[in-house]
Amino acid sequence: MPFSVKDILQMEVTPALGCTEPAAIALATAAAASLLKDKEIDGIELWVDPNIYKNVTAVAIPGTKGMTGLDVA
Repeated sequence: MPFSVKDILQMEVTPALGCTEPAAIALATAAAASLLKDKEIDGIELWVDPNIYKNVTAVAIPGTKGMTGLDVA
C-alpha cells in the first residue's frame, strides 16, 4: 500500500502543546555537540527567524516554574 507524504505526515505529526522552539534548539545543539565529543566548545552562533527568536526568549519552559530562555532549555 503506497503512502504519500501527506499520508505519512497525518500519521506521524501531532499538534504541539506549548512552545517547541527552545526544545528544538536545545536538541539540535546537543546533537551537534555529541559529534564533537573530544573538542571543547566555547560557544555557538545561531541564526533564527525573528518569530522563533521572540518565542525562544519569551516563552516559559515547562517544569521550571516560569523560567524562560535558551539557557534554561
